[in-house]
This record gives sequence, structure tokens and C-alpha cells, in this order.
Amino acid sequence: MTKYFGGLAALKDVSFDVAAGGIYGLIGPNGAGKTTLFGIIAGSLAPTSGTVSFHGRDVTGVKSFQAVRAGIARTHQISRPFKSLSVLDNVTVGIRFGRGRVHGSANVRREAERILELVGLSHSTALPASTLCVGDQKRLELARTLAAKPDLLLCDEACSGLTDNEMVSVLELLCRICRLGTTVVFIEHNLKAIFSICDRVLVLNFGEKLAEGPPEQIQNDPSVIEAYIGKT
Repeated sequence: MTKYFGGLAALKDVSFDVAAGGIYGLIGPNGAGKTTLFGIIAGSLAPTSGTVSFHGRDVTGVKSFQAVRAGIARTHQISRPFKSLSVLDNVTVGIRFGRGRVHGSANVRREAERILELVGLSHSTALPASTLCVGDQKRLELARTLAAKPDLLLCDEACSGLTDNEMVSVLELLCRICRLGTTVVFIEHNLKAIFSICDRVLVLNFGEKLAEGPPEQIQNDPSVIEAYIGKT
């Protein structure tokens, strides 16, 4: 995958595979191209060159709604709730316009309540989304994404801005989501979080693939250490 913005290569010849059923980490310094890669996979950006294959189907350049209906959904670094809607209605939107095809208002509400229970927001269903704290907004972002019934969840910095206890809770939630059958690709700057739950990790630096492998290998890779903390 290659993506240019003008003369700047945000991604250059990046290639990788994600096996179904696991949690795959994506790390790298600021500006490495991580979110750009998510945007291409999720349909909000078109690549300059390269292809995206999902379940054996070429989904390169599809629109965002088409990616969702194919089974790909994403969260964002900064949560984007419908602020004037209640927490419950935010999730209802995801159900009605995702790929779940739940029919009937009562069934939609039950499904929304089930998802909010899963993410730990069952106590906040009637609250306006704008009143939630940062941690709960992160959970709502996950809930809205899960409402679309994705096979692949692209999770962009779900732990940013959280306390240690909140981070542990979100990591446990991502593991639970994976166990329920959704493959997770996880961008995160907190390396402790990445290495604690990911089966495999891809490292980007200046838009290029720097390393890939299991967490133990990545933690001890000299090129990764240099990219993060420089030469000693």
C-alpha cells in the first residue's frame, strides 16, 4: 500500500496480513502513517497504489458505508458521538445503518441495550452523549462500531486520555470482543497496552514497514527501539 499527499509519502510499499480471530497491533511514532492506513482500509481515503483484500474480495477504494457493509468498521482517535442524541440512540444509529439488519423498533432497542451492557454503559442509556466523560465516550465509540456487526474492528487509540484503571478495562473489553468473534487491529501509543493483548505487531516509521512479529520480538528489535527512543 502506498499513499501520497502531494509529494509526501504517508505510506510507502506497506504490506501485511491479518489472521482472523486475533488482535493485531499497529504501532509507530507520530506521523508514521498508522491512521492513514486505517483510513484506506475503512474507505475514507483512496490509496495512490496497492490493494486491500478482505475475505478474499478486493475492497480497494470502496466507500466507507460499503466497507461497513462488507464487515469493516473503525473507531477514531477522537470520539465522534452524535452529541445531541442519547447514548442509546447513538448505538441505534449503528444498528439501523450497519450490516446487522435488525428489524422492528423493539428488537433494535434490545440489541442496542445488549451492546451497551457489553461495553459497560448500561447505566447511561438515557444520557445525552455530550455529557459522557472521556472514558465513557471511548466506550460509546466502540459500542456504535460494534452495532454495525463488523468482522474486522479497526480500533484507533482507544486508550488515549484514560487512567490506568480505565485502560485496563478497555483492554479487557477488546479481548472480550475478540473472543466473541471480531478480529481487532489496534493502534496505540501505549506500548504496554499493545504488548499485553496483541498476538502480532506491525511497526511503521516514516510511512514504511519497520518490523513485524510477535510482541516479544518487537520489544527487543534494535530498529524499533531506535525509532522510539533514539540511539544511546
